[in-house]
Amino acid sequence: MESSKNEIVGKYKSETGAILYFTVNDTYAEEYGLRNALLSFIHATNEFFKCRAHWDNLIKAKVLKMPKKKAEFEKVLKEDHIKGMGHLKKARPLINKAFNELKEGKKKFKLSEEDFKTNIMNTEKKLKQELMYFDLSPIEIKIVLNEFRKSKRIIETEGRTGIIKHFISRFEEIMDIGADPLNAWKHHSVPVVCVGILVILAICIIATIVLIKNTTSFVCADPHGSWDGHLDGAFSEGDQIEGFLNSHDYSVTLKKHPVSKADFLANTENKIIVHLAGHGGYSGGQVYFCFDDGNVYPNDISALNSVPTELFYAGVCFGGVNSTMANIFINKGTKNYIGFTKTIPDWDAKYFGDLFYEKWKVDGKDIRTALDEADDYYPYLNCWVVWGV
Repeated sequence: MESSKNEIVGKYKSETGAILYFTVNDTYAEEYGLRNALLSFIHATNEFFKCRAHWDNLIKAKVLKMPKKKAEFEKVLKEDHIKGMGHLKKARPLINKAFNELKEGKKKFKLSEEDFKTNIMNTEKKLKQELMYFDLSPIEIKIVLNEFRKSKRIIETEGRTGIIKHFISRFEEIMDIGADPLNAWKHHSVPVVCVGILVILAICIIATIVLIKNTTSFVCADPHGSWDGHLDGAFSEGDQIEGFLNSHDYSVTLKKHPVSKADFLANTENKIIVHLAGHGGYSGGQVYFCFDDGNVYPNDISALNSVPTELFYAGVCFGGVNSTMANIFINKGTKNYIGFTKTIPDWDAKYFGDLFYEKWKVDGKDIRTALDEADDYYPYLNCWVVWGV
């Protein structure tokens, strides 16, 4: 995966769109009918960057009194501009359809309004990092960031409905700007604004998709057992937690033995909740999780691009014997890490986990209270710890 990712980044660094490439390959983009719209934005953005280069060359030819060259650049400018506008026109009905379905309730946002706001407020840092993949000047980057901050203010005051209206308004602006190719590129400030708006529109779509994507969860049950036996309770726990989260509008990836170390790490990224039920231990002062092809240590988690935002549940022996693993998750952005300080019986761990989720998600208890009340039923466990609350 990494090699192909690097190839794409390398390709799009010159063509402006690595960030979009990864988004359009997300299954939720397909589900919400925006994948083709995003592809259209990639193509349109690339065409407009070509136009900017054509315009610069056209001006140079004019200054140098090269009428043939000027006419040549004017021709390709018009051609590529028309191509770019054509891609935007393809995107328009797709975007309108997707947003109308969301507004009419045919499809539903999977995050609460509060979580929607919280998550998008945290995207500015990510945006700054990812703008490196676009061929933008410092002025253009400033324009994009200003647009994004304006969008944040709209989200704070008007919520999800407001940002959709803002998005559509900006989309119509770019369509108006592009109506006349030569007029659109006549002043140097126009292409800057044009490109800036295009990028922020794309980022707005991405923000929506990423928020939807971040409602996903990962349940890893009984991943390790080739040499020390499978855990029937953990195996059953996986089914139970998957069903529970699905019933509460989470999209869940469930994996059971065999699960490789790499598979576990890959599926831990870009999630809200990750629930692990299996074997664990500690050695050399470090907590680790067991997989058939190797153990996952704190350094492995530290190397991830992202960690679950809401909860990592370490349903393994010694997952909370010290804070070595928990601190990595918390420092990278996980709100809560739950672990156990000693060996826990397989089936008791399963029933404790089931009861915790019921108290937390059904009864609406905060995490610590939910753990306390679950522990009332299994007081002999009395070994859970939680960080980050």
